[in-house]
Amino acid sequence: MNWEDFAIGVITCFCLLIGLPWTIALIYEAYERIKEKRKGGEVVEIKRVKEVSSYSVYDEKGNLLKSGFKDLHDAHEFATNYLLKSPEQNTVCIKAEITITVKRK
Repeated sequence: MNWEDFAIGVITCFCLLIGLPWTIALIYEAYERIKEKRKGGEVVEIKRVKEVSSYSVYDEKGNLLKSGFKDLHDAHEFATNYLLKSPEQNTVCIKAEITITVKRK
């Protein structure tokens, strides 16, 4: 009988028997935190944040060229194309309206 292999087996079994309850306890605690939505020991109310943005493009005199863009990239693309197609225009302005709302349960 090889005593080194036997000792390694005993140590492995001991670690499994001691480590298994700790692993189960950690998994249970993680499950409870997720279930109760706890953070750092206190119960946290879950909130949902909704952002609605609208972008408008104005010429240099303040006249509205186009509005209702949902993202800045589209408004920027429209403004660039407008300036390239209108050589008499030198400046356009992009204005944003961003509304952030919290929905509470």
